[in-house]
Amino acid sequence: MTWSKVQQVRLATERGILEEYFKDKVKWIDPTNPSQTRVELDLKSGSDRSYKLRLYLKEDFPNSCPHMAIVYPKNLRTKNNHPLPLLDKSFHTLGLTVDEFTKLCHFSPDLWTADNTLYQVLMKGIMWIEAYEGHLDTGNPIDFYLGEQPEAIQGQNEEQIFPEIEPVPQPEEETKKGCCIS
Repeated sequence: MTWSKVQQVRLATERGILEEYFKDKVKWIDPTNPSQTRVELDLKSGSDRSYKLRLYLKEDFPNSCPHMAIVYPKNLRTKNNHPLPLLDKSFHTLGLTVDEFTKLCHFSPDLWTADNTLYQVLMKGIMWIEAYEGHLDTGNPIDFYLGEQPEAIQGQNEEQIFPEIEPVPQPEEETKKGCCIS
């Protein structure tokens, strides 16, 4: 299977946005294979620690919410040097990816629309990293810093931010599950 023409145009737009904002810190992995396409972002936190985020695009992108994981450092620890909880609402973690990286909560799939962008997802990953570092400094859970994000951040006003992005026609609506643990 390959990306449709509409998806290819959308992915080219996404690539342009990511390169504009993150320059050479973005890496596309297997971008022509819809079942294996990944996007990675190398970054430094506000406290100058290195991190790497990975997005896992789905074959129907942009119609469904991509997964996001933190791939470096792999074994995250809490302030008390315990392993970071893998499935915990207060830490915004959703278990492990297929390649065993910590999956992060970023968008609720039932709020995701085809207008949402990879840039928005990565920005939420950056927010998660800064909240994680706040946890390392204070011991407060990540939820203390993030909490619930308002709808505007959830991606409801993308037309004002990225008017050039055309949504991909969506297939029949299917049942969607929440992203964060309730």
